[in-house]
Amino acid sequence: MEKSEWYKETTDVIQKLRIEMPYKAVKKVKLERIERIVEHVESNVAIGCVECEQSKKIIKKMLGSIREGNQESIKTYWKDMSNILNHLSSVHQLYTLEDRIAFWVPIGMGIGIGTGIALGAVFGRIHENMTLMAIGLVIGNAFGMSLGVAVAFVQTEVLKSKNQII
Repeated sequence: MEKSEWYKETTDVIQKLRIEMPYKAVKKVKLERIERIVEHVESNVAIGCVECEQSKKIIKKMLGSIREGNQESIKTYWKDMSNILNHLSSVHQLYTLEDRIAFWVPIGMGIGIGTGIALGAVFGRIHENMTLMAIGLVIGNAFGMSLGVAVAFVQTEVLKSKNQII
């Protein structure tokens, strides 16, 4: 499918910004994410999404805000990015890595803490030392966080293969 003129201009501006800006600044304003947003907005405009069509103007304004670099324009930049991300996630079922981590880590921690306390209590009774329950809590918490992050990354890879990650 042929890309629109807007898409070509916008990706050119992003490439120029990537060259002009220091590496830390590029990471800070998340230019890579903006590139993915542009890609998804372009494909959703092609299927007739009116709000994505309006987002094209906002993205152009956002890229201008990056160039200005003053405090007020950066605040507007983040607010606009948040609004576009909310639209893409709610209407088009697209996700960010942060969404998946925020979803799965608390679930993993709940499972890990529950398991850790239960195992700590069992081993505490066996060895007649209930301080093992506290150790089980710490180990369970660490295990649960690891489990949550692992599941989030696996799910992210699956979503990347379906082109559903922003």
